[in-house]
Amino acid sequence: MDSRYTLQLQAAQGVGVAAQRAVLDFVDRQGLTLEDFFSLSPDVWRRSGLKEQQVAALASMETVSAARRWADELAHNNIRVINLNDASYPERLKRVLGALAPPILATWGNLQLLEKPAVGWCGSRHASEQGIAFTEGTVRQAVERGITVVSGAAKGIDTAAHRTALASRGTTIIVAPEGISGFRLRADIKELASAENILIVSEFQPNAHWSTANAMTRNHTIIGLSNALIVVESGLHGGTFEAGHFALKAKVPLFVAEYTEPSESAVGNVYFIQRGATSIHHNRETHHAGLQRLFDDILSHYSDLKRPLAPAMIQGLLFPDMLLADQEDTNSRG
Repeated sequence: MDSRYTLQLQAAQGVGVAAQRAVLDFVDRQGLTLEDFFSLSPDVWRRSGLKEQQVAALASMETVSAARRWADELAHNNIRVINLNDASYPERLKRVLGALAPPILATWGNLQLLEKPAVGWCGSRHASEQGIAFTEGTVRQAVERGITVVSGAAKGIDTAAHRTALASRGTTIIVAPEGISGFRLRADIKELASAENILIVSEFQPNAHWSTANAMTRNHTIIGLSNALIVVESGLHGGTFEAGHFALKAKVPLFVAEYTEPSESAVGNVYFIQRGATSIHHNRETHHAGLQRLFDDILSHYSDLKRPLAPAMIQGLLFPDMLLADQEDTNSRG
């Protein structure tokens, strides 16, 4: 697979994720490759649903030059680019997120981790000591079961989850809130990481900077790669709060830490417990939590996603109320 053509979709001004998906769907239906698509006339490109300005942007020398430059840079750094039509694209992400699944992923590390049972951890960037202890304890228990740890590389809970997974000789998937070219592992994770025990994933243009919007979008992908989500500490608004809501909507099993004396960073935890999330109690002395329900739900969710999808179920995965009509115009080339 030549990543230039996938990156050409991502590099074009005004060709956002909705338009990228439309092209990839068209290519798949027609039995083409992206290389075939880009060798065809603009009239054929329009048939995929692209607007006139998007056709012009895709064909521009500026776009072609950026795609080639990115492809060379990523290949030099052993970064692989995959799209929705590639066999290595995680089926779990398609099944959980439907039309919200990112059409393009840049990856570094062990792609086989995408096929393993996995749990997402999310929580406050300003985590309390009990939140960090809860994270470390539950991650160690998950690693003992061979479960991959998924999180978003932010300071606080995310970093504690990644670091503990690797220190316990487990595996972790880092879903970056920025382009993969500028993403850097924190020092205490980097010293434990290898191409076998870690996978870094980014759905954004290679040179995209961190933004609040990217961080929110990245949370959807964390959930889509997970067979359950654990909320360690949530406020009543913000990224973790929205992630918990999205997990419930996506029907990904949601587990929430329940504390005897919640810190300020965990005031929203009870909100989710009252709305059907399963609570987890953590023994601060033994550093163990009762996670059998979690492990059972992970296995059930993992097995369900391995079953063939009935055609009548496909529409239910599309989240039509969450798609914005102008979404394709929000992605500008950096």
